[in-house]
Amino acid sequence: MAKIFKKIYIAIFIAILVTPCAAFSVSGSSAELPVLVEDSGLNTDFSGEAEDAFESNMPLKDEMITLNSLIKSKVFKSESANVITGSGGQLFYSETTDDYINASQMSAREIFSSAKTLALISEYCQSQGAGFTFAAVSNKNSVLGEYMPYNFVQGSGGNLENLSGALSDMGVNQAEIYGALTNAENRDSLYYKTDTHWNSYGAYIGFSQIISSLGAAMPQELANLTEADFETANGRSTDLSSLLFTALDLQESSLQLKNSEFLTDKIKITIRGADTTDTVKLLAQIDDKDEDFSQIKTTCAASGANGSLLMLRDSFCRAMLPYFAYTYKEALFLKSAELNAYIYDLAEYDDFVYEIVERNLENIIESRQLIPAPERELGEVSLENQNGGTITANTDYSDYVMISGEIDAGYISDDSCIYIRLTDSQTNESRCYEAFPAQSDGGVLQYYMTLPAAEQAQYYAELIVDSAVVATAEISF
Repeated sequence: MAKIFKKIYIAIFIAILVTPCAAFSVSGSSAELPVLVEDSGLNTDFSGEAEDAFESNMPLKDEMITLNSLIKSKVFKSESANVITGSGGQLFYSETTDDYINASQMSAREIFSSAKTLALISEYCQSQGAGFTFAAVSNKNSVLGEYMPYNFVQGSGGNLENLSGALSDMGVNQAEIYGALTNAENRDSLYYKTDTHWNSYGAYIGFSQIISSLGAAMPQELANLTEADFETANGRSTDLSSLLFTALDLQESSLQLKNSEFLTDKIKITIRGADTTDTVKLLAQIDDKDEDFSQIKTTCAASGANGSLLMLRDSFCRAMLPYFAYTYKEALFLKSAELNAYIYDLAEYDDFVYEIVERNLENIIESRQLIPAPERELGEVSLENQNGGTITANTDYSDYVMISGEIDAGYISDDSCIYIRLTDSQTNESRCYEAFPAQSDGGVLQYYMTLPAAEQAQYYAELIVDSAVVATAEISF
């Protein structure tokens, strides 16, 4: 009997190996197959070309990937296609695992630099008469950790918590989204089970916290909604199930606002390249991988709409967008982590929101905020080194000049501030500016600042960390 089972096992194994090849041979594929011996001699790239031809034209490829994912997720409950299968039918994005178990915590310097970046944006907003709030959207497993596999142990004191504390210390306004989500009466109803994102109800809670932190007026129709004001709506395709089961178009129903026609009836959406002006269709078509949706403008004719909004967003804003569009008379949503104040004049907006999901918090210091640097008054400074960093001026931009460089790690502490002092070589007039702290993907400590373009002049530039000069250079712009 044992020998029979072995033979069956071997036969199945061979069949699995042979099936793709057999299917490829009878499929009538038009793929051009490589040859081992060419006119010029032996084809040394034969193996690579054969692999590419087979992979790109293999019949039943999606079906076999889907079968593999089904076995891994349903039988072995293991990670597949960047998806973790939890209990209760919940799927989680594997790239959020490090946040969940605190495996890749941002350093104290990175937390400070992120908070300082947001503090400088907030200061600039205030100078332009615009309200500011930072909105960090929690990863799904941060809120629904009880559904993660047992071998993943949730950590404490993670990046989101540490950044929130640093922002509080600096007095930067922020929306308390994580607390509102975790304190919801029924947390299971906030997210799609097979998607990384929240549904309309979870998005409403996030939206409410943002509006509250801004002190903006909430339209009466949207005030104090509860889960009872939402109903299960038609299903839609979800991102995690699409990653797992590429050959299947699985749909998941979730909560949507009841009688939501009042939202879309009063909203007009403008999207570059859109083939329709129908608000409902446009909202359904938003695709964050499509460059046309990187900038979305809305106007609202509702009597309760007030003011204007500029918002840096990611994909989590899609479900919040109708609420914001109904709240503000005018709104502009930019899919970006970078604010360019030389293009978007904050003086024209009542409120500014910087929204980003928890797993991407490191993008804050890897991005570049194009805002005129604030002037600072410094006391006595000491000369530590003239070569402890670099100073360069980039004049390739029409509206501004960027001064940036790197700093030797030995001159930076966790909470060091960075300044650039410029002395005009002709007038000997000096001005000091605070720069944005930054960091490269490789962990190199950097800084940058921008100033409006002006007539070219020669400057003696000093790079100052806290109260010590660590580098000097002659620059012109």
